[in-house]
Amino acid sequence: MEYAPPAAFSMPETAAIGTLLSRDQAPLIDVVLTMPSHMFQGKDYLNHRYFHKRAFYIACIAAGLIEVFAGSVILSFVYHNGNVLQPSLVMSQPEGYSREKVDLSGFCFRFLATGSGEVLPLSKTVPWRNCIRAHKDVNSEQTLQPTAFYNSTLRSEASVQSYSDLFDHLSGSVPSFHGATLLTALWLRQRGYGSDCSLGGFGVFESSTIMALLLQKGAPDNRPLFSSGYSHSQLFKAFLSFIAARNLIQSPFILGVDQERSMKQIFQATPVFFDGTRAFNVLYNMNIWSYEKLRHEASLTLACLNDNSVDRFHICFIARVDNALLQSDYTLRATIPTLLDAAVPESTSNEHAFGACRSIYSILKTALNDRIQLIWFKLPSPKNWSVRAPNLKREPAAIELHLITNTENADRTIDHGPSAEDRESAKAFRSFWGEKTELRRFRDGSIKESLIWSASEAKEPICCQIIRYALGRHVGSDLADSVVLLRDDFQHRLPEHNPAQARGFFTNMWQSFELLQQHINNLEGLPLQIRQISPASAELRFSSLSLGNMENKRFQPADVVLQFESSGRWPDDPAAIERTKVAMLLKLGELLERRESSLRTKVGLQNRIHNLVNVTFLDITIDKYSFRVWIHDDKERTLLERQLKSPESIPSTKEAVARAISAHKNVYANAPLHTQVVRNLCIQYPYLSPTIRLLKKWCSCHLLLPHLNEEFVELLAISVFTQPYPYSPPGSLRTGFLRSISRLAKWNWATEPLLVNLIEKLSNAETEAIQTNFTAWRKIDPAMKQTVLVVGTPLDIGGIAWTQRRPQRVIATRLTALAKASLASAMSDGAPLEEKPLFRTPTGDYDFIIYINQHQKSKGHPNSGESRIVTPNRHPSDVFDAHDRVNAYVEELERTFRDNIVFMHDGHEKAIVAGLWNPAAAPRAWKVNLPFSAMPYYAISAQGERSQRITINKAAILHEIARLGGNIVSNIQVQSSLAP
Repeated sequence: MEYAPPAAFSMPETAAIGTLLSRDQAPLIDVVLTMPSHMFQGKDYLNHRYFHKRAFYIACIAAGLIEVFAGSVILSFVYHNGNVLQPSLVMSQPEGYSREKVDLSGFCFRFLATGSGEVLPLSKTVPWRNCIRAHKDVNSEQTLQPTAFYNSTLRSEASVQSYSDLFDHLSGSVPSFHGATLLTALWLRQRGYGSDCSLGGFGVFESSTIMALLLQKGAPDNRPLFSSGYSHSQLFKAFLSFIAARNLIQSPFILGVDQERSMKQIFQATPVFFDGTRAFNVLYNMNIWSYEKLRHEASLTLACLNDNSVDRFHICFIARVDNALLQSDYTLRATIPTLLDAAVPESTSNEHAFGACRSIYSILKTALNDRIQLIWFKLPSPKNWSVRAPNLKREPAAIELHLITNTENADRTIDHGPSAEDRESAKAFRSFWGEKTELRRFRDGSIKESLIWSASEAKEPICCQIIRYALGRHVGSDLADSVVLLRDDFQHRLPEHNPAQARGFFTNMWQSFELLQQHINNLEGLPLQIRQISPASAELRFSSLSLGNMENKRFQPADVVLQFESSGRWPDDPAAIERTKVAMLLKLGELLERRESSLRTKVGLQNRIHNLVNVTFLDITIDKYSFRVWIHDDKERTLLERQLKSPESIPSTKEAVARAISAHKNVYANAPLHTQVVRNLCIQYPYLSPTIRLLKKWCSCHLLLPHLNEEFVELLAISVFTQPYPYSPPGSLRTGFLRSISRLAKWNWATEPLLVNLIEKLSNAETEAIQTNFTAWRKIDPAMKQTVLVVGTPLDIGGIAWTQRRPQRVIATRLTALAKASLASAMSDGAPLEEKPLFRTPTGDYDFIIYINQHQKSKGHPNSGESRIVTPNRHPSDVFDAHDRVNAYVEELERTFRDNIVFMHDGHEKAIVAGLWNPAAAPRAWKVNLPFSAMPYYAISAQGERSQRITINKAAILHEIARLGGNIVSNIQVQSSLAP
């Protein structure tokens, strides 16, 4: 056989779209070369003859280019779309090479060789024919199995020009076709899909072909399934609906074939969209896991397009969705030399290379059953090899296995099999599970085959235990031993390493609250009837970071709001109301202790130095847990609002009253509702509680948590579960945490609010109201001195319930910067995720660091500025035993130096306190009543003139900070110059 010039050159339109949307620095351009017909004989479609001639033709092209360009370009072979039957030639230019002789303009060219339709007759290459025969069966195929994959590859070669003509025709007759194919191509690219089988086998060509064919037929009576009058967005949504709604594995979609054939048997475990006109299965290069994942992605996108509270365009076409750390709940990795180097002849195509993966997929789907929503493999892409190399060197293949779990069933410890009476099913169950099965009698009297899995003592999740066991039983111990779970669930970052410990604490805490609620409701002798007792604390909504009780001295009383029935006997003065509350709480404590001798009660007063918000409370200890009861009276807020509107109130008084109203609303109205909603969501989403707690831990490690309302952190984590697009709700701690960090990193809080759905979704009217309020806040406060973050929920249309006045803009900026840095570190290659510095904050940006003496921080009695009222049978020292001196110290520093220094500290570990000087305290002209310790400073202008100014005395302030700390400060490290 001799080489002859190509009969035609072409560049498919779908290839041009792929080039346009390429992320590569050197985009790839496909050039299709049509081989001359005289090179082929009548039966070259049999036994790889066509493909051998095609490979020879590509080799001749390579030899000619080597001779012409003489080292000016790099030439390599690669399998087209991962199909070993279709090697292609790639031409690129070396970096730094002079372009005087050859200029590829930064592009790479891939040369593909195809034959014409007459070379590959349709009637001989349909999928139900056999085209690979032994020598004795060359002229007969009566008893041979169809070679569907081989034949489909032949049909793809023969149909290149036909599909190109189809695309050209529709681009002219359907105005929206080109735009819809661009949208679909962009959607696929962002989700990591491509025509290469390692990328799922579904790319621009496959999506454009399906869309084009459904614009011509597909509906009953051979009518088009898609209307030509659709806009490009409508056509895109119709395409997604088709993908999501139809299972093309269970129900193959066949166009234009009168004779019905069993496509499910011909294309085993492969989706079928069959173009009868060209006898071609468009999806022949897909595998079952990539197809199921494609349907999953289409369903999520359709749900996103129906949700007005999210940025739908960004989620569908801008956001990258192909990162496994954010997409899957668990990731397993294995190096399996025998998997992709199957003991079959190399010429039988990659159909057999993926056969082992299909077997493993079938085994795992049966084993995991309803524990998972989705399972898929990530296989290595075929590598290019030099045209001078003898052959592509085969290496052991490292594959990744990704799981998206069903959180309701993933951690189930007992699997119920068939009843012992159903002998056939029980036999099949025992055959699959082997010695792991056992016969058990359950409470309802039934006797069933069962599987028992370990949850508390195991070092890996139950799903991973099942995978390891099933592979070891059905594939081999070598494969099972090679499976490694990427342990990056961050559970060890939480105070407890066992999730059951946290669940037990919150359950016991809630049971103690219910017992307290029962005791209070049964009391007799109170002046008013009780209307409602509401939890209003992180401990009672399963989101508290620290776990503790009275025994280990690590406890913070859980807030409880007590509301009496309405009465006209409440005083008309806020101060008198507070005194009345003191009397009622004393009475409540007395009655409780009289009823239950095991209870301990204590009355206290918070914020004594603020007359308008000095709220009285009652601490109650029950079953080793402590609760703080507040009395809610609507009249108090009415009086404050009346005082705010009074024309006699001066501006400073109005500001204090406004703060008091905001605090009153948060404590008595917002906090109980928030607690109720978050608790219900934590029950609905099992991994929401640990995600919230880990996110708080991250904020705390970066010294930011004391500057944030914990409710804001909770809403941020909730948004990842109630608005998970473009993903499904997280099914592991790792996924929930990283998605929360990702959402925080990508949130441009200066220009847009964060919209959070709770149990109920935000309506269109509520969404518009939040946007209007956000715009109003930015107009009122463009410098963002009062309100930086706006977080709108169905419970807070104003959007500032948990973000007003905190955090400051400098804190919000650092929060975003640290989120971006943490996300970049997590996504980078290299060390395992749990070893990366996501929870180690950089301290080089601070002006000074105060190191806390770990041996002294919990001793003594701090001067916190907070007064308590105690009952006669309680000593005041009991109140201060559990008070943290470091918190009191930082509070004192913030009260004293808040205008000049921003203090950052970890609210839990309390190892350091960092400080930033306020840039506003710059040298200035002298004046009286400066809000800081000052010293003279002589400034020299550009003209050499000397002027005396006043600057902040940083050294004196640091000495005062050390003096206030006393023995709890071990050292102060100054990291910036003290000079002005």
